[in-house]
Amino acid sequence: GILLLFTSLTLFGAKALAVTFNVSNADEFQAALTTAGSNGGDDEIVLTPGTYGGNFKYTAGESAALNIRAGGAGEERAVLDGEFRAYVLKIVPGCYRVDLSLERLDIINGKSEEAGGGLAFVSDSGTYTAISECDSQSGGTQVQQGSKSSLILKNVVIENNYAKDGAGLKANGLSLADISDSTFGGNGFYLNPSLASNNPGGSGSAHLGLQADQLIFRSNFIGAVGLPFGGAVPSLGSNFFSQAISLTSSGGASTVEQCADRSIVENNKFQGISTAMVAREGVMGETYNGEVIPYRDPIQLALGDCSDVIGNEFRALSGANLQISAGIVVRNFFENLDLTQGVIIASNELVENTFRDINLVGYELQWASSLGSKVEGTVVTLGKYLAPLSEPVQIARNHFSNLTGSVEVQSSVKFVGNVLFDVKERCAATFKFADQLEIRSNTLTRSGMSGVCVVLDGRPDAKLNLVNNIVWPLPNAGSGTDIERIGYGLQSTLKNNIYQTASELWDVSEGNIQADPGFFDTESGDLHVVEGSIAINAGIEDGFFSSSDLDIDGNARVLDGALDIGAFERSAAALHPADTNGDSSISSAEFEAYNSAWRNNEIWSVAPETIPVDFVTRAGYLLQKGGSYKNIGVGKPATWVPVNE
Repeated sequence: GILLLFTSLTLFGAKALAVTFNVSNADEFQAALTTAGSNGGDDEIVLTPGTYGGNFKYTAGESAALNIRAGGAGEERAVLDGEFRAYVLKIVPGCYRVDLSLERLDIINGKSEEAGGGLAFVSDSGTYTAISECDSQSGGTQVQQGSKSSLILKNVVIENNYAKDGAGLKANGLSLADISDSTFGGNGFYLNPSLASNNPGGSGSAHLGLQADQLIFRSNFIGAVGLPFGGAVPSLGSNFFSQAISLTSSGGASTVEQCADRSIVENNKFQGISTAMVAREGVMGETYNGEVIPYRDPIQLALGDCSDVIGNEFRALSGANLQISAGIVVRNFFENLDLTQGVIIASNELVENTFRDINLVGYELQWASSLGSKVEGTVVTLGKYLAPLSEPVQIARNHFSNLTGSVEVQSSVKFVGNVLFDVKERCAATFKFADQLEIRSNTLTRSGMSGVCVVLDGRPDAKLNLVNNIVWPLPNAGSGTDIERIGYGLQSTLKNNIYQTASELWDVSEGNIQADPGFFDTESGDLHVVEGSIAINAGIEDGFFSSSDLDIDGNARVLDGALDIGAFERSAAALHPADTNGDSSISSAEFEAYNSAWRNNEIWSVAPETIPVDFVTRAGYLLQKGGSYKNIGVGKPATWVPVNE
């Protein structure tokens, strides 16, 4: 039977606290859930490590906390196996507050005709968890107004579950959702075949559909979406999800100061996610010969102004849009993406992100708008267009490289210190819908007709400052205009830029240079400038930068008493991080310590704290060449070379 431990109890019918159920089989687990639903107190269920086959349900008859975790020592786990009969674990809060936490559980093999195949934290009808939505149904007598449920997942695996929405996890209307160190993978679509003809699907999310006032989503791994239940490959128009991941927080404010608890999406890996469909002959009047067409959105993060998206990896994704709306988007990697529409980011700050190898799939086919065909080949759309701002958006120190569509900014902006390399579209970067434009200290290469396009048509009050930029054609670029202004605003300034050609009739045009900037290695995309470049110390310092501002490498923005033109401030002073004693030489002991830290994924005391493999190999190369090195002031780690070179 179930072992119950009453760790705290008060008399006269008052609420009991921290009741613990120790269970070892599926029947005991369900009995514990049933008892915990209305036993007058908070509850903990400890599962003996092992597998629990069945479909488990908790129905709240009171407001309480429920903690479910695996027992045992270390990392032993409990597996909840739905056996493809129904949902795995369903939490029904009704009109009560349920504070649910799960730890060291695997939730697998669920199958539901409703929302939530693995973990469903919803009403019986699958529609809500927010108490505010059921107050009117209960006359407001069962709950305190405004009280909402919460969800905490720590070290939970949710895999191979199926449903029509939130196949892995579905929860709406929470006060707090805190998900950490958890894994989502292989969750796929299911709809009862008897309903398919009347319900073509095409809505909901695969791995998780999650909405809360405050959302904390940290250090999770989100992998491939599973095929629909039964393994059938979906085709255009068949049942499928709208997106793989939908994370929504409702916290918003008109100013940053009004933000209370911020939502955070941090240090997660979104990898290998495809929402592709297989086209069939004759679709849209074309024959695609079975080509896999990314169609739905792999990721939607709708987080509001009071939120941070920090240090995540978005790699090997395919679908229509990757959409992020957040207050701050910092130090993320967007790499190897095949999208029909592109990356769309609405943010107040977009800083130190990397966008690399992003392709517009099927753009040449000119698909119908229902498939998400693109206008003018935009692959990355940036800006803050959801609400007006008193200050321009800051887009600073980002890398954009190997894109098959342009980067488009749709707001007033401070576009500062960014690098764009090998953008294969008419304009590498396009700026529109803006009244304030500060485009400063960027380094851009031109592949198409223009490097920078500024569209001022319809913006008679627009003020444009384009200062200290390098805009230079790649060797394979044809004739065109490096800097193109379309239309006229209130004032346009072109100062101290390096380019070959620019449009005419600027209000202020002075100090510009038409000469090769001297890139270090254009072929590999290293756009640092070599020693003796005309860009060094040639920038105009007009008070825009402060002493604490940095370039894209993290160097001080002004070195040697003057500003360089472009995104990089040339520095020949930095030591290799393995050189811990600072003598400009790598010893055997220093290399071994650095190499060991890299192998063991340890944090290094000198930036970059997460050690890149090419920094390790460079340290080994310097050691082989005698250890002593110099810094030639270009891209790391190539900037460190043996002293005799």
